[in-house]
Amino acid sequence: MQRTDDHSTVRLGDGRAMALAPGAGSALVLGCEDRTRLRILPIGLGQPRDLPVTGLEYQWARYFPDGRRLLVMANEPQKPLRLYVQPLDGKPVPFSQPLVTRNVAIAPDGSRIAVLPADGRLTVYPSEPGDPRVIPSNEPLAPIAWSRHGRFLQHLARQGEVPARISRLNVSTGQVTPWKRVAPKDSMGVNFITRVLIAADEESFVFTYRRVLSELFVVEGWR
Repeated sequence: MQRTDDHSTVRLGDGRAMALAPGAGSALVLGCEDRTRLRILPIGLGQPRDLPVTGLEYQWARYFPDGRRLLVMANEPQKPLRLYVQPLDGKPVPFSQPLVTRNVAIAPDGSRIAVLPADGRLTVYPSEPGDPRVIPSNEPLAPIAWSRHGRFLQHLARQGEVPARISRLNVSTGQVTPWKRVAPKDSMGVNFITRVLIAADEESFVFTYRRVLSELFVVEGWR
């Protein structure tokens, strides 16, 4: 783990990093070789905690705001991937049809989950049994985060572009308004921006970008 204030780092243990728990007291990791095992590693004092084996093979996992449940993309053996709600000490419950996505955002109260599936239609699922709602749009909207009060949904207008355009969607009315543009201060060679994360206070964010640089050489005297 790396701190954002002084950039100090500390090794927590083995595993693929999945998420920080609310309050940042621990980290959730997936087994490096065994994708059926999730583990909670303490940040500071404490002992690692292995979550019960559920029979699922996980692709990724994230915490709900209550810190007691996980949203996971996983599959049963020989079955397609889908989304599950998994209590830390309980049995996973599927709540979506088979789908594959990494673009999800959980509402602050944990009641709704915004998902961008492969068909490009932004869909809001209730975390409890209920019907999903498709948000009409002229282009795929990749959800990033909900606003603090759950009225708006921040999303990438087009994945990969530089600078990344983040807009706000009024979930009730469907109205979309520009919010921020994100790019490194030095954008030379940057040709792709993705994986934008917004802090709960909406005052800071982090993102991943790809930079490709080339060098031009002038050679004289070749024969």
